[in-house]
Amino acid sequence: MAAVDVAAAIRERLDWRLAERNDQFVGKVVGEGEEVDAIFGLEEAGLLDGFLHFLEATGVLALVRSLTVQACRRLMVPVVLLVLTYFMKVLMGIPSVNALPALLFSNQGAMLLLGFDGYVMENGLSRRSHEKRGEGKAPPTPFSERVMSSFPGKMLVEEVEGFFNGAIRCLAVFGVFAAEVTGVIDGTDIETAAKYQGAGKVIRKRNGVDKRGQRKEIEVVVFGFKAIVLYELRTRIPLAVQVVTIEKHESQYTLELVRQGQENLSGRSRIVKVIVDRGFLDGETLWQLDEDGILYVVCAKSGMHVKEDARALAAAGEGHRAKRKRKVVHGRGKTERVERLETERVGIEGLLTFDAYNSAEGYKHHNRKDYEPKPIDAVVVLKWDNKDYGQEGRTVYLTNESVVDPFLPFDDYDGRSLIENTLFREGKQAWHLKKAPKKTAAAVTSHVFMTFAVLALTAAYRLHEQAETLQDEMESQAAFEEGVRQWRRRMKQENQDKVIIFVGDKYGILHVAELAVLTGVRLKKIPPELGTRDDILRRYGVERG
Repeated sequence: MAAVDVAAAIRERLDWRLAERNDQFVGKVVGEGEEVDAIFGLEEAGLLDGFLHFLEATGVLALVRSLTVQACRRLMVPVVLLVLTYFMKVLMGIPSVNALPALLFSNQGAMLLLGFDGYVMENGLSRRSHEKRGEGKAPPTPFSERVMSSFPGKMLVEEVEGFFNGAIRCLAVFGVFAAEVTGVIDGTDIETAAKYQGAGKVIRKRNGVDKRGQRKEIEVVVFGFKAIVLYELRTRIPLAVQVVTIEKHESQYTLELVRQGQENLSGRSRIVKVIVDRGFLDGETLWQLDEDGILYVVCAKSGMHVKEDARALAAAGEGHRAKRKRKVVHGRGKTERVERLETERVGIEGLLTFDAYNSAEGYKHHNRKDYEPKPIDAVVVLKWDNKDYGQEGRTVYLTNESVVDPFLPFDDYDGRSLIENTLFREGKQAWHLKKAPKKTAAAVTSHVFMTFAVLALTAAYRLHEQAETLQDEMESQAAFEEGVRQWRRRMKQENQDKVIIFVGDKYGILHVAELAVLTGVRLKKIPPELGTRDDILRRYGVERG
């Protein structure tokens, strides 16, 4: 075929659209002995099948289709296929683009679902430099992994950030979030080598060993970037993301993240509460959150006057005291024992010794004798699971939430640990957040935004899947105890006895026993959930004696 004919054929076949699932149609074609295009084991395509249709239902696929990347105008591969291929890489947990040919491109069922047709899978997207490959060497199918490794770095920050924000807006309009949501803000380091283009650097203290073999704290230079995220507590979905160099302080981005998160919720939901750790403690920021009608809880830093005053008032017997008792069972059978734990908190109202808790204009007068910052409340921890800190207590939380019941702000803050455990740790271990395809700031930024986009969409998809089977909020949250790696394994296990069959622009997913019956194989035993041989034939409208 001439080069011009190849190009024309490729353009014709790249009028991308999502394949249509129609089990009834495909089953009838198989049962009537007609020709099919391809049959594959379901494998990872089982992950992609429902996920892609969820993206279509939420409007995210339309967003992908509309995405333009200025630097990719001359690429043979449409942006929609590049984005979906990168999505699949992240969804499958493939750590490196170099592994795509072996782990994704070889999975023809998954690639056909993504929109690559049989011609492209056989001939590739381009014959460029084919004469240099040597005789007998096929073109990379559907394209070289180098195309995928360079793609994220070609995206501008505005393009990839706009795509992420658009995806969250689609989820909000779809109804994923409650009317009122609680956000957690935290940051995590994306450490890199010093040679990464555009990486920042910062001095950090780490535990080390000196020349004598003694453990000590040492200072090290760390290079890289930082991802700062606003995380929705109930759905565990990131609402807004900032990617900055590693030396930037998180507290500079609190208001920006909250406002972007509010915008991404598209008026369908509203952030009513924000939980942050002491690294985000900034008086003017907290003042602005209060002015915006948003509740907050933050841990006070050592040496703050407001913290010491709260502890002193607690020691003097002031404030609203509350105790909580719970039982914890250890061991089983003969070794079982019950431990009774007690926790005590005290809420202190109206503290006036946090001078920075004011607007920037108001704080200019903090040296005047008559200066008064905005009153702030505090919760002092006196006892935590039987560990007694005395009447002065130890940890102090600052809040604008009511402290009449001091356990309310305390319980809110307790949810902050979820962002570290279920977002950052899972992001680095299961989603390979730290493994950007190129050693540039642009590639790292795009990789982080794309990874969090897939993570958010996957979390929403799993919630959507569970909505019909889970009875209440407790069951919904318990379902999240299954990490993404366990979910991937479970999905593969559930799909191991299924096949995906392509007929034109339609496909069907059938159990191998159904395929056997429809093709005339007589099985001694059919899985009971599939019914009898006659049930299978009737289900697909096949008449056979």
